[in-house]
Amino acid sequence: MNSEVLIEKLFELNGHSAAIYSLDSFSNSPNYIYTASGDGFIARWNLSEKKQDNFSIRLSASSYALKCIDNTSYLVAGLSSGDVHIVDVDNKKEVAHLKYHTTGIFCIQVNQIKKHLYITDAIGNISIWNLSNFTFLMSLPIDCGKIRHIELLENGAKIAICCQDGNAKIFETNYYNEIVSRKINEQGVNFLIDFPLKKDVSICGGKDGVLHLVSNENLEDIHQFPAHNFAIYQLAFHPEGILFASVSRDKSLKIWNSTNLSLIKKIERPQGGHTHSINSVKWISNEKLVTVGDDKRVVVWGISNIFV
Repeated sequence: MNSEVLIEKLFELNGHSAAIYSLDSFSNSPNYIYTASGDGFIARWNLSEKKQDNFSIRLSASSYALKCIDNTSYLVAGLSSGDVHIVDVDNKKEVAHLKYHTTGIFCIQVNQIKKHLYITDAIGNISIWNLSNFTFLMSLPIDCGKIRHIELLENGAKIAICCQDGNAKIFETNYYNEIVSRKINEQGVNFLIDFPLKKDVSICGGKDGVLHLVSNENLEDIHQFPAHNFAIYQLAFHPEGILFASVSRDKSLKIWNSTNLSLIKKIERPQGGHTHSINSVKWISNEKLVTVGDDKRVVVWGISNIFV
């Protein structure tokens, strides 16, 4: 990999009137991204035309989590009230309103192999729904505080749960029995992501600003290193796994070399970065990623000169 990877701000988009907490896109239309905000709206942005288009969803409360279900036109939005709305974006109509949780929704994940939809809340509950008809299947009352992320492992045969109490847990997905639980840090785990270039290894982080490499078998710490000054909210791998991006409450976006874990670039306000906490990051192509944050901005970044 060329050490002179070029990272530049392409443009930014404005339209939300409150912090943006989450973003996603459908894999077959990456030039359209959806964002969830504290202003109670889901917005759609046309990256080719560099503007917000005329599609939006008005909600009854703030939205902290959204998920685009690939191979469908369904978008799932989780609200601070615990309500979950599923909207057909092509036909612009709601197809389901899920009412199980009573506290804010912080993660929505899809297991296509099992045809299950996972929804997590602020007090440690996970609800599991049939992905085909959105009927309720079961719940897992984990009682671990806020669950910010669920990661699919072994093609959906297992899931990893990231808990506010500092634990990460792995469950099998036939009967949803817990396999292993381990304390990663005392301050809370925000994400655990399967590492594309390292077999049976994940990378996780949270409020302590430290990144950990852990075993997917038993969650034992393999390696750790300080990455940000404050909580790391999200991490996303390049589509080919050769880079990853991390975003933090410290207002910085960092790009890392996946092979040797070296820092390639730190982007802050002087480089056109965010002025407040960065809450979510997503690669939408090999050469482009998007960040959103508390400053209400959608920022689109270009990445080039990756290969020698």
